[in-house]
Amino acid sequence: MAPILVSLTVMLVAAVFSIELLSTIRAWVGGEGLYSKGQKNAIFYLSQYALSGSQEDFHLYEVAIRFPLGDYEARLALERHPPDIAAARAGFAEGGSSTADIPSIITVFRLLRNIDQVRRAIAIWTEGDTYTLQLCAIAARLHSGDGHAIPTAERGQIIEELNRINRELTPLAERFSSTLADLARTTRTLLILALTTGTLITSALCIRIMQARVRERDAKEASLARSSELYAALSQASQLVSRVRDRARLFQELCKICVGTSGIELAAVGLQSPETLDLQFVASCGKQHTSVQNMDRLLRDGSAAALALPLRTDQLWTSNRALGPDYPFASDAAFPLRCQGDTIGALCVFSSELGFFQQDIVELMAQLAQEASFALDTLHHEAERRRQATTLAEQNRILNLIAAGTELQVVLDTLAAFVESQSSGASCVLVAGNADGITGCVGRSPCLPANWQLQAASSGQSSTLGTWMITGGKNQPLGTLSVYAGADRASTGLDSQLIDVCVNLAGIAIESSRAAERIRHLAHHDELTGLPNRLLFHLQLPQALIRAERTGRAIGLLFFDLDRFKIINDTLGHGAGDNVLKQMACHLRACIGHGGMLARVGGDEFALLVEQFADIEELSLIAGKLLTAMASPLTIGGQVYQLSGSIGIAIYPQDGADGPTLLKNADIAMYRAKGSGRNQFQFYYREMGEHTAERLMLENELRQAIARQQFEVFYQPKIDIESGKVAGAEALVRWRHPQRGLLLAGAFVQAAEEMGLIGAIGSQVLASVCRAIVKWREAGLPATRIAVNLSAQQFTDQQLLKHLEDALIETRCDPSSLEVEITESAVMSDPNHALAQLEQIKAYGITIAIDDFGTGHSSLAYLKRFPVDSIKIDYAFVRDIALDPDDIAIIKAIIALGHSLDLKVVAEGVETSRQLEILQKLGCDEYQGFLCSEAVPEGRFTQMLTAGLASEPRKAETRASGSRRLRSWAS
Repeated sequence: MAPILVSLTVMLVAAVFSIELLSTIRAWVGGEGLYSKGQKNAIFYLSQYALSGSQEDFHLYEVAIRFPLGDYEARLALERHPPDIAAARAGFAEGGSSTADIPSIITVFRLLRNIDQVRRAIAIWTEGDTYTLQLCAIAARLHSGDGHAIPTAERGQIIEELNRINRELTPLAERFSSTLADLARTTRTLLILALTTGTLITSALCIRIMQARVRERDAKEASLARSSELYAALSQASQLVSRVRDRARLFQELCKICVGTSGIELAAVGLQSPETLDLQFVASCGKQHTSVQNMDRLLRDGSAAALALPLRTDQLWTSNRALGPDYPFASDAAFPLRCQGDTIGALCVFSSELGFFQQDIVELMAQLAQEASFALDTLHHEAERRRQATTLAEQNRILNLIAAGTELQVVLDTLAAFVESQSSGASCVLVAGNADGITGCVGRSPCLPANWQLQAASSGQSSTLGTWMITGGKNQPLGTLSVYAGADRASTGLDSQLIDVCVNLAGIAIESSRAAERIRHLAHHDELTGLPNRLLFHLQLPQALIRAERTGRAIGLLFFDLDRFKIINDTLGHGAGDNVLKQMACHLRACIGHGGMLARVGGDEFALLVEQFADIEELSLIAGKLLTAMASPLTIGGQVYQLSGSIGIAIYPQDGADGPTLLKNADIAMYRAKGSGRNQFQFYYREMGEHTAERLMLENELRQAIARQQFEVFYQPKIDIESGKVAGAEALVRWRHPQRGLLLAGAFVQAAEEMGLIGAIGSQVLASVCRAIVKWREAGLPATRIAVNLSAQQFTDQQLLKHLEDALIETRCDPSSLEVEITESAVMSDPNHALAQLEQIKAYGITIAIDDFGTGHSSLAYLKRFPVDSIKIDYAFVRDIALDPDDIAIIKAIIALGHSLDLKVVAEGVETSRQLEILQKLGCDEYQGFLCSEAVPEGRFTQMLTAGLASEPRKAETRASGSRRLRSWAS
């Protein structure tokens, strides 16, 4: 049909082109008529205008000449390079051509201008345009516009010239019409010739097509039976899915079905060779069954290499001619067999018929191969389901082993055996590393001997199929899993899902083993320092006592902690405290080496168990080394610090027959070392226990006193030296003990500081003072500033400012009536922190006094920067002022320094009139002491404020000789 359609198309195109050309010729003839008529009319009206001079005749001339001028402009536009089509259209329209004919005229002019007739017509057209231009020139002469008439003689010449142009135009128009007529006749002749030729060609093609159709029908009828057989084979192939359970039977059945189709003499299934991309036949069926061996040979030598093309291209391949002179078949084909989307082999069919594999047979055979591929997918899914079930069961079994706490070696061996069983004989090795990266545990397949690495290296048979990293939950490396080929090198394929499962299980097992080991370690070791903890120490201590009882040896127990460690935590933070403990543990570990069991048994408490020592002197030597180690420099935040320690030593059996007793007595000895000045060691003796019992009772009573608010505030007045009036007071704490009566601060303050209870006592004192100030203000008494002492512990407390603010807000106390006294040593221990703390206290409106000035280390530079309002001269300088000129010089210097810094100077412990007289001469501002009044209860001090006078001076002798007033809750 295609040749017929081509022939008819050519005839149609020729006819259309010819008709279009004839139409264009017709348009040109019509245009030529308008062209000639326009020229004739122009000549006529121009002649009339020459005789009459009438403007109406000239206007008619202009209308007539517009037609030939339009064609002239159109021709010039088409002859330009490139042609100006728009100007050509406008020119033809001006010349009177039909709008529908203009495109055809332009097309013929451009495409056919080199044809003889067209070329001659254009030449005649060009010649006629010269006459048009002559007429325009004559018209310009006649219609000059200067108003002068043309002479009669010249007018006659013009008329004669016009007559000449008219005569010459007539044959020119006839030549143009004759040329176009020749073109029309030539076109008609060509059209008739083309139609006749096309008709003959079409008839011949129709006859050939009818003959081909007859042959095609016969061929289809001949292959109909074969197609029916192929459909039957396709139906049988569809049933293979439900009938077969393994690949070998599937391939054999598939070959039998193919050979059951007439024309196919041999069918074979080839799978991809593991080593190459060539086919390796695994099943065959047919009359020439022995030819499969020949096909293998032909595949190897390359004669039938085309059969393996489906493996490379994933497309079917057919050939309807013999591949070579020794090739036994005339036609053959190979159809890809796929499994899980991958081409794994080919179904190859062979026939002795030349051209056997036509389109319909190829399509049906391709469908048959697709059915076989579907069966392969089904078999794969079933095998995968069984494999996954096996893997899941094994996975659950191994997880149960891990959950039961089975030894890591057993779990890794089980995993290696599982990989071996699922990998066609490949061997597996799992290596678990320790936390430090050293190989810790190795699991191997049962087929591998204990010295498998040496045997593999010596025999050269260690072919690694792959190595995978075992990682933990945070992607940290835990070990490796390696798979090695068997001795026959046949193991090539590995199941990636199986490997992933085993790697994950190995990671879980290793992490579980490490976690269990870490739990065991953490249960018996301190996480911060890495030392044995209290639990392990208490487990080892009874064992050591049993060994000592059996051997008759003594055991030394050293119990020690760091002095003033709480200050590190309070001032530098707990992070710095942890850093100190870690550094201290390193110093202690280096000090004792392997000379005993060192353990951290509390916050900053350590214990050392020494089982082998010669005598007490050796224990003393060990204790001395420990003190030296605890005094080693410590780097905290870029600063170097030094601490000290206190050590208590108890010896088995004289200081205790069991572990708890030894620990208790060593602890008692350690607290005795602290009470004796710290940075020393003490051996336990029996009297220490009695003192400790008293201390425990005191601590218990103090806690009850805080809970029951048994503390009272007494006030010792401060007297203005010039006026003799009460200028303020210092608040001093007293304990109203239920059995022992009223206790001064010296009886309990130091113990409260060591027990960490001073803050609670101080909060009660501060609240009581604020309430008293508010009460005196509401009673209309004179404004008085009450001083409250802050201990070093309170001053470094992070909650100090909050406690001050809460007390002021809750009691509505005026901050200007409150003063805090801080010892010089507390301020200078950390000047930068002290400055920040004092500035914030000052911001509340509270005044600040430096107590015990001159008794500690001070810096005048810092004193100048501190927002201090007053300084207090310590009693040690006032006591002998009447007898010692040096004391007078010191007090004089302190007063001068204070006044130069615009500070008020207060003298403490004034007991005699002579002392007061000297202080008054030296310019001291205020004083306090027994000369004025002792500390009195709130009611008595209220009376003093009401009277506006201090109580009568007391004799210095009423004060205990050599005693010194103790701080309320600051020291």
